[in-house]
Amino acid sequence: MIIYLKHIDMTISKWIKPLLFSVLICNMGCSKDSAPINPNAIKEESRKENDNRQAPDMRSKYAGFKQLYCRDLKPGDIMLKLNISDRSFLQDVTTNDHHAIFEDFVRNAIFLAQKLTGRKNAEIMHGGIMINSSQIVESSGVGIGKYELAGSEDLGTYYVVYRLLNPSVGAGFSMSEAAGSASEFLFSMHKDDNLVPYNFRGLPWAVLLPNGTAKSDPQIMGIIDKIINGTKQEMFCSQFVVYAYQLAAVQIKQDPKGSQLGINTKDYFDSNDARTSPADLATLLQNNPRFAMVGYMTSNQR
Repeated sequence: MIIYLKHIDMTISKWIKPLLFSVLICNMGCSKDSAPINPNAIKEESRKENDNRQAPDMRSKYAGFKQLYCRDLKPGDIMLKLNISDRSFLQDVTTNDHHAIFEDFVRNAIFLAQKLTGRKNAEIMHGGIMINSSQIVESSGVGIGKYELAGSEDLGTYYVVYRLLNPSVGAGFSMSEAAGSASEFLFSMHKDDNLVPYNFRGLPWAVLLPNGTAKSDPQIMGIIDKIINGTKQEMFCSQFVVYAYQLAAVQIKQDPKGSQLGINTKDYFDSNDARTSPADLATLLQNNPRFAMVGYMTSNQR
């Protein structure tokens, strides 16, 4: 870990703070039924966020791309959420919106930890997969959920959208659709039996450690087998996205019609799912010629 972090131009005291900050998050829930959070505990982090807003808007990085609407989205599209909120901390406190306050707290924790560990694309703090043109499946504090994007009033939610350029792999299979189906299956397993909760303790290590390489096909199938057999398998957001695509590739390879297609799981994501932070996910997509950013989506124009 020391070798990996030595490029960071700061003292140990400066980078260990976000680690402790993340560990604190690991022991907190993030559902709307969570106990009220003391606003004083996060005023300082909110102040820093407000200061960051005075810098050039991070959205300008994606300004040259097309603005998308739900009608433009396809199954398998990967949605990456930026660390942006149109809400102010004061607004959240005065309206006693504890859930919104906690969301701001978590966003800042992820952003700071990724920034201080030298991650490219540190502004990316969440990811999910579209299963059709309007519904996204993602892993959040309550585990894997399915949500409507169309008509959503989630203020400040700004997505950049990545798409597999050539989803057809032959024999009638679409990798994008297979990834969407894998996502929906994982959601169904969690909805019915709470089998895929959020991996709170895994996210800090994903931010601090290198990605590593993808798990073997038997290891990937071993995870879904455990879930089907009733053993919980925790996943944070970007871990879920990587695993869903890897699972889709392995399942096509195991189909009699797909076994001769020469599919390599690592061609899609050559990364250990449990060691892939949101920023790492964005970097993997940028560096993989199979994927391309096709546009962005705002909260109030869907």
